[in-house]
Amino acid sequence: MLRVFLTGLVLVLAAIGGPRALAQDKRVALVIGNGAYRETAQLPNPRNDALDMSGTLRRLGFQVLEGLDLEKRQMERLIREFDQQLEGATLALFFYAGHGVQVAGQNHLVPIDARLASEGDIDFESLSLNLILTRMERRAKTSLVLLDACRDNPLARNLARTMGTRSQSVGQGLAEVKTGLGSLISFSTQPGNVALDGSGRNSPYTAALLRHLEAPGRDVLTSLAAVRGEVVASTGGKQVPWEHTSLLGPVVLRAGGATPAAPPKGASTEPAPLASVEVAAADAWPHVRDSSDIAVLEAFIRRFGNSFYGDMARIRLDGVRKAAVGSPAPTPPLAPSTQPLPTCTKGTIWTHNGSEMQLLADGRKRSFRYVAPRPSLAEMGIREGTLLFNGERVGDRYEGVARRFSERCGVREYRVSGELEGERRVILRGTVRGLDPSSCRPGSPYDDLLEFDFVRCAQ
Repeated sequence: MLRVFLTGLVLVLAAIGGPRALAQDKRVALVIGNGAYRETAQLPNPRNDALDMSGTLRRLGFQVLEGLDLEKRQMERLIREFDQQLEGATLALFFYAGHGVQVAGQNHLVPIDARLASEGDIDFESLSLNLILTRMERRAKTSLVLLDACRDNPLARNLARTMGTRSQSVGQGLAEVKTGLGSLISFSTQPGNVALDGSGRNSPYTAALLRHLEAPGRDVLTSLAAVRGEVVASTGGKQVPWEHTSLLGPVVLRAGGATPAAPPKGASTEPAPLASVEVAAADAWPHVRDSSDIAVLEAFIRRFGNSFYGDMARIRLDGVRKAAVGSPAPTPPLAPSTQPLPTCTKGTIWTHNGSEMQLLADGRKRSFRYVAPRPSLAEMGIREGTLLFNGERVGDRYEGVARRFSERCGVREYRVSGELEGERRVILRGTVRGLDPSSCRPGSPYDDLLEFDFVRCAQ
């Protein structure tokens, strides 16, 4: 009973205490995106899904461990590191995008080097989802698990073919999971069904998560209801996200929020269910998306303003108004940062994927060097002082060269550039060529993202 009371108290404080209460939380997250599979067709979106989810979670105050295109050994190492960070966590979150497989009712996450050529391979080449769930439920007060892992999986079909009469134990999609007390698990689609990978940057499920998780003052279950409505609408009912929960109270990822505008005179003050709004907006949008009638677009926004399609209508309305005056409206100047960077005579300390970095500045020159590499990097030989980025600041942009480290293939350098968000965040983007770990020969290029968040002045 004491545990129930304390957990409920923490959640209520998170919901009503504003930024100060949230700052006292210990929020930790593990994000994995596996798409570069070697024994089956590659998935285009999990890397983007993981990168974008990591950025969202960092903005929500999580300490994020991130892994992209991981082999089994690398997944085990990162999960072990996550387990160590769970101690004392108020809120823990695990996000996975990639292939998963269910065998005999048990779910397994599939690393990029898995072959699953025979029945015994499932134990040696994949990781049981229960391994992560159990550790989270034992060590964190509240646990959230978001799984975008129900994609059509050729490896599962290959496994079923090799098992003969036992092939019925290999199920489609993922199996239903019961959560422990204080936990929630969300699937990208219902048990036993297959989710869509999507044709854009993100899968339909992750795209909806990214749009709704940061809604201020909203309980996570309400956000997931909105996600479900948006995914159902965008997939024509083919995919229905589903969750199982035993949470003890509301979980608010971002406190506060602006006071909503008063409704038009005569309008109902009873809020519509968010999922229903998304579905209704999806039905109505085809009738107005090509309209140049300002009154029609404004009416759509009044009715569906809080939906994804409401955002699309605002973009359309802005374009119509610009065309009406014959020239683009001037872009307002960016507001200056309200939290300028402190004056630091010995450099500044930043975080990057769980590692502490030091930003050194000399005129226009800039470099990020490791101060405290996270354990998985330390095992690879990365030490204090190891250079990660070297370049210069040009206005509000950074231009230069970043480095990627491989335990087997050494160091690679590639061009990156990016912008400052205020004075407390740096985002760098570049394209790096993948490597075949067996031969270290260059493979297909992929986009890479480096994010740095200011922590403090160097001592």
